[in-house]
Amino acid sequence: MENGLVECLASRVRLEDVIRKDDPTGLDVLPVASGAANPPDLLSSAQMRRLLDQVSGIYDLVILDSAPVLPVADTRVLALQADKTVFIVKWDATPRDAAASAIKELRSYNVDLAGAVLAQVDTTKLAKYGYGASEGYYYGKYRHYYAD
Repeated sequence: MENGLVECLASRVRLEDVIRKDDPTGLDVLPVASGAANPPDLLSSAQMRRLLDQVSGIYDLVILDSAPVLPVADTRVLALQADKTVFIVKWDATPRDAAASAIKELRSYNVDLAGAVLAQVDTTKLAKYGYGASEGYYYGKYRHYYAD
């Protein structure tokens, strides 16, 4: 089994031994690798704070990717460790009530929300609403950023 975040927090491996380079993007990634007995305790631990301080000293930007807010408590705990949180919503898939409830939940934890991102926008479907590649300069020029 590969090592990752959990093993690093348990001091079983060194950080530099578990960071992996993602070849397509050139980004360094620290995978989770194995599960923890109690993830919220692990993510809110002093070891996690030290690890975040360590990687913040190495990298200009540290992104903590996590699971959806509502079904997983880990995400709310992890968001408290971050300087800012960006809320990502999958276009035409995430129910509006679920997104509103998740934002309300994050706010109840006093998470610092920087904003929201609408992800995986289907420009073909979007054009049916009167917006899209055929409707304007922006979508035509930047269409490759969106999923079709």
